[in-house]
Amino acid sequence: MTNTENSGAERQVSSHLSSQEVSGISLSLRVPPFWRDQPLLWFCSFEAATADLKRSQAQLAQMVIAQLEKQDIQNIADLICSPPEADYYNAISEQIIVS
Repeated sequence: MTNTENSGAERQVSSHLSSQEVSGISLSLRVPPFWRDQPLLWFCSFEAATADLKRSQAQLAQMVIAQLEKQDIQNIADLICSPPEADYYNAISEQIIVS
């Protein structure tokens, strides 16, 4: 590979990483901190912000957990310590909403 070809490949990788970083920053700006006083409304907002993303239940659950404070995490400690094999996000959201 010549230096010119190598530079082009590096730019493509750099450009790809930049778009991923921008996407992550954009998402973090769209997802507000958790609203303990209105969890159902917060989850509606979260789902609207992540609707266009192709994320697994586990990835969505991780994104939710990152927005929670200690008190909220303690309420779902059983799910965090022993995550279900399926519907992890749904289990977390349901448990938080009813608690």
